[in-house]
Amino acid sequence: MKALAILPSILAEPRRLRTVCPDIYSVMAPQAGTQMYDRRAAIYDRVVGTRAYNRIAWGTTPEDFAAFARQAVLEAEDNWLLDAAGGSVLFTADLYLEHRSRPVLVLDQSISMLRLARQRLVGRSGGMPEHVALLQADLRDLNVFLPASIGTVMSLNVLHHMEAASALIADLGALLAPGAGSLFLTSLVTSSRWSDLYLKALYRAGVLVRPRSGQEVAASFAAAGFHRVTAYSRGNMLYARAKPG
Repeated sequence: MKALAILPSILAEPRRLRTVCPDIYSVMAPQAGTQMYDRRAAIYDRVVGTRAYNRIAWGTTPEDFAAFARQAVLEAEDNWLLDAAGGSVLFTADLYLEHRSRPVLVLDQSISMLRLARQRLVGRSGGMPEHVALLQADLRDLNVFLPASIGTVMSLNVLHHMEAASALIADLGALLAPGAGSLFLTSLVTSSRWSDLYLKALYRAGVLVRPRSGQEVAASFAAAGFHRVTAYSRGNMLYARAKPG
C-alpha cells in the first residue's frame, strides 16, 4: 500500500500538504523555522539509541522499546499506524520494514529528525518503503488530521516533555477510529533508582517537565477518558497501552 497516495485522505486540509525534500512532507507553514530537535538530532541519535545509555540511565533497553512497538505495529493492520513524534525511527525502523502490510505515518516537528528517519529506512531497505510516509507536523496542532482516522497511535518518550499530558492523550485518542486500536505511549517516571536524581536534574535544566510518578501518568490517562490501561515499568520507563472508554 502506497502511504503517500492515501495520506491526503486522513488530512483535514489536504491542500496544506507540501514537499520539503525527497520523501519528506509537511503540513506546517514554511515560515515555521528551525525546531528544537533540528539542532539535537545527530547527538540524540548517537546517544539515546544505545543500550548502555538506556540501561544505565533509565533501566530499560532498546529491545524493550522494540518489543512494545511491535504490539502497536501488529494491531489493526488494515489501518494507519501513527508514530507521533517518531523522530528518526530509532527503535522502530526494522519493525516497519518487516511489516509492510499497513501504512505507517511517522510524524515529527523536526525535519532533521525526519531526514535521519529517511536515511535509516533507505539504508536498510535500499529505497524509501512505499508503506511509510514521513510528515512534519506539530503535536500541538493535531487538528490537521480528520478525527477518528487512525487505527493505532504510538508515541514513544513524549509525555515527559509535555506539561499538559492529559490534553495530549485526549488529542491523540481523538484520532483513533472507533473500535480500531489503541494508544501506545511511553514516559519516564520516578522510581526507586538513582536516576530519579537525573530526572530532577533534567527538569531543572528545562529538558523535561516535572517528573511524574506512574500513578500520576495513570491519572492523566483517566482524565483523558482512557480507563482501560495496561501498563508496566522497566526501571524509570513506563510502557502503557490504552483503549478508549
